[in-house]
Amino acid sequence: MECWFLGGLIFFLFALVIFVFYQINNKLYQKLNNIINLLNDEISSLYWNKEIRDNTICKEKYKPSRKIKVLVGEYNKCMAIIANTVLKELGLDTEFVDSGGMILNKISKYKYDFIITNNIYREGRNGPIILSKIRTVDKKIFVAVLTVSYDKRNEFINEYGFNTYLTKPLKIDDIKAELINNIKELSFEQI
Repeated sequence: MECWFLGGLIFFLFALVIFVFYQINNKLYQKLNNIINLLNDEISSLYWNKEIRDNTICKEKYKPSRKIKVLVGEYNKCMAIIANTVLKELGLDTEFVDSGGMILNKISKYKYDFIITNNIYREGRNGPIILSKIRTVDKKIFVAVLTVSYDKRNEFINEYGFNTYLTKPLKIDDIKAELINNIKELSFEQI
């Protein structure tokens, strides 16, 4: 009887040690993940320097020939600021979200002419997964992937099915050309 009791006690203590270790490890993981995310945002802001501003933002402002509603999924605050600045210079009605799940939530409620999605999100979903879910809601909507990968155009368009491929930071000439080429009867007037 004492042997069973002692064995049960040892098993219980072993399980308790594992549980405590798991809890500590999980909290450490969360703290490290928060630190990594903060560092990522800080490092990204270093890219928002004069050279990038000069190459990304033009001095002219534009007015589209018709109202265009754009939804942008971008978790990186610095890149979202750049994209917002570029899209506002084009006179576009733009809305930003920071996750693929929020893109899916928005398109189930509202109509958009153009979606720009990140290729990777912190929540574990990536652009191709989001694209397949977008296509179940709206098969015809124009979806661009926004990525830092300069050499993956064929992969994102031919393999995954994105309509186009844009690189970070978003440049006004790139997005303007894509919109004109892919949205019927759209033009931009310089103001």
